[in-house]
Amino acid sequence: MVNHSYANVLYKRLSLPGSKYAFISALKGSAKAPRYDSKLAEIDTNMLLLWGKEDKMIPLKYVRPFMEHGNSRIIILENCGHRPHAEKAKLFNKIVRDFLAK
Repeated sequence: MVNHSYANVLYKRLSLPGSKYAFISALKGSAKAPRYDSKLAEIDTNMLLLWGKEDKMIPLKYVRPFMEHGNSRIIILENCGHRPHAEKAKLFNKIVRDFLAK
């Protein structure tokens, strides 16, 4: 299902002066950012990862290091892309509340 209101907001934001350059700059910056793989072993606490099964920006194959970490609870959300907090807000909030309550 297409969320037309989100698409309209996104279109308006991308139509603002300078937005194209800001987006490209952010994209280039994220490509240079340190990768989590080398830091994952340093995390000594329980982690919760909610991953959209249809995420095109960071595909599901990148969840493997978290699966091998041991302190991770990973939940794959069906029919969900890169923004589970927005696409599945009620479910996302329930899962996070339950995780934090433990």
